[in-house]
Amino acid sequence: DIYCHDANSRHVLRYLAEKQRREESEAKAERLASEVSRFHALMKAGSDQAAERACRLTRSAVKIQAKWRQVSTRRWFLQERSEKVWRTQQIKFQAETPYDAILACDSLAKFLEEGKIEFLQKAESHFEVATESANRYRIIAVVGLFDKGKTWLLNKLFGVNLPAGKLCTTRGLSFLWIKERRMLLIDSAGVQSTVSYRKQAVDAIHDAMTTESLVFKVISRISHQMIFVVNDLTWFEQKYLEMLHQNYVQCKKQKELIVVHNLRNTSDLKEATELFRGQVMQCYDGEPSHLGGLNFTAFRGEEAPPVHHVGLCYEFSKAGDEFNAKNREHLLQSLELGNRLGTTMALTDILQSEFSALLPKYVNIETTLPEESVVRSAVSEQTISVSFEKLAEGHNGRAGYLQHARVAQDFSSDHQNPRHRLGVGGDHRAQHRL
Repeated sequence: DIYCHDANSRHVLRYLAEKQRREESEAKAERLASEVSRFHALMKAGSDQAAERACRLTRSAVKIQAKWRQVSTRRWFLQERSEKVWRTQQIKFQAETPYDAILACDSLAKFLEEGKIEFLQKAESHFEVATESANRYRIIAVVGLFDKGKTWLLNKLFGVNLPAGKLCTTRGLSFLWIKERRMLLIDSAGVQSTVSYRKQAVDAIHDAMTTESLVFKVISRISHQMIFVVNDLTWFEQKYLEMLHQNYVQCKKQKELIVVHNLRNTSDLKEATELFRGQVMQCYDGEPSHLGGLNFTAFRGEEAPPVHHVGLCYEFSKAGDEFNAKNREHLLQSLELGNRLGTTMALTDILQSEFSALLPKYVNIETTLPEESVVRSAVSEQTISVSFEKLAEGHNGRAGYLQHARVAQDFSSDHQNPRHRLGVGGDHRAQHRL
């Protein structure tokens, strides 16, 4: 605003004014750029915070959904398990299913001493043991060592309530008639059960061994299909399985043996799979089933029948929920499809024939002979026959059972005053005097 007469002074003043305006303009631009940068930084921070908040919300939603699914699944499993327990308790507390007939073959020594075995039939039974059947039926046997779950398996497969548990012992050969399936089930006393050492005239262990061997042999001959129940498979049970299978091969019987692995103490899926693989798949040649799970078929040669292995686990567990229902269904289908013809013979006729054929292998007759008759006795042959005698029906003391018949022995030989000797049949040749 100062008026200058000097031209140079005016030029300097204009230069200074221009410089001041440029500086003010540059400062203004810098302030504007700074404001814009700060605004962008605030926008970016807000965007990052919003994105992080969205991620946190997403993760929280996923966790909530996973927790809800877990709780829902657990609630469903608990509900299913509660229903299973309830159904099991309902079966447990319902009336016990009685056996239709019981052959009280508890001791071969007692049979030799008394000459008879009681054959009891339930008064209300629909199966006639002494009458030839108008329709064909099949005999299904369940065998195994003592306390392995044989009766439990029958209860689960056929929806019955046979007496089972630690305090219940199956007696001799116990028969159960399943009318709708036309199956006669044999529930047998377990092998290697406890014996009594109270005062008696015979060796209790040897008597038990011989009786179990005879009963096992009879069952293997009269049954159309056999289920062998094991827990953890041992070499002793493998020996029994091998003996049974070899007997089928030698007799040229195309009977398929089914081994049920009752892994009743196993509840974990991985543990059940590894146990079944270690005890079955790695010990036998064969193929696992296309159905998956604990199913395996052992191949024993072109002319030998296969052996089927099926696994069951603890009922109220993840492994049980995974395998038990479908494996039991598979087992039932195998029983239905195997040997559909069966037989029409009366059960008493079948047992009479088999006992008559097998007893000579387990029993010998000894007598004291004069010296002159030794040669004659050497060529004479002993005859041990078994017959079923129909008795007048009457209660024998066991609740609800009638003394329908009894198995009687008849020893015929050239000898007088026979004495009985009992030996273990099959491949065992050692004999022990009773």
